[in-house]
Amino acid sequence: MPDSNSELLPSPRTWYWVLHVPVLWACVTLLGLIFLGGSGLAFALGWMVPRQTGMRWMRGGISIAFRFYLTVLTVTGVARFDIEALDVLNDEQGLIIAPNHPSMIDALLITSRVRQASCLMKAELWDGIFLGAGARLARYIRNAAL
Repeated sequence: MPDSNSELLPSPRTWYWVLHVPVLWACVTLLGLIFLGGSGLAFALGWMVPRQTGMRWMRGGISIAFRFYLTVLTVTGVARFDIEALDVLNDEQGLIIAPNHPSMIDALLITSRVRQASCLMKAELWDGIFLGAGARLARYIRNAAL
């Protein structure tokens, strides 16, 4: 017979999953909401502002939104990032950054710090509800064959 209730409590490993998986899913949901909100804003702005102004605003907005999202990931303990070194790239002209894209996080990392980046974007995402309108307003480049 156990002398404490320790056998009745979940293991520390179980607590990790019980506490962190909902936080991770909340962060993924937040990213989806950021994408949807940005698309809605981009759709509206696309009709109201001149092309160059819309492009500059959307690229800056994407940078701010992604920086906010990465801060949320850091504060919640989902991930940690050390990306301040990318800030020097804002002063560069004619620079090509070619991330490996093992996941979408590298695009978030780069665009969060390089404010006026022009991205080459997967053609299948161009007309999607989550990224399409924002990508078109930011004048990202679609990688479709002509």
